[in-house]
Amino acid sequence: MNTSTSSATQLNPETERRLDLLVSETGRSKAFYRHELTKRSLEDIEDYYLSLAVLERVHQEKEKSHSAADCKNSLRASSPESVSYPALRA
Repeated sequence: MNTSTSSATQLNPETERRLDLLVSETGRSKAFYRHELTKRSLEDIEDYYLSLAVLERVHQEKEKSHSAADCKNSLRASSPESVSYPALRA
């Protein structure tokens, strides 16, 4: 089921001016750029706030963290040299 909702967002005059310029220079619709603006902004907001949530769980010792050294050692243990790829042998 695909449902979409519409919400009106008022942009400040400077942002609206920049958006109008972008529309006139590229020929794309204002709706296209409003969609892009929302999508990309939401991705940035998700990255920021979800990272803060993880950091808070780490500080509360509810989530485990790993040192860079542990990660390097783990990667060395599973390095390509230790894995056999018969189809790639000449």
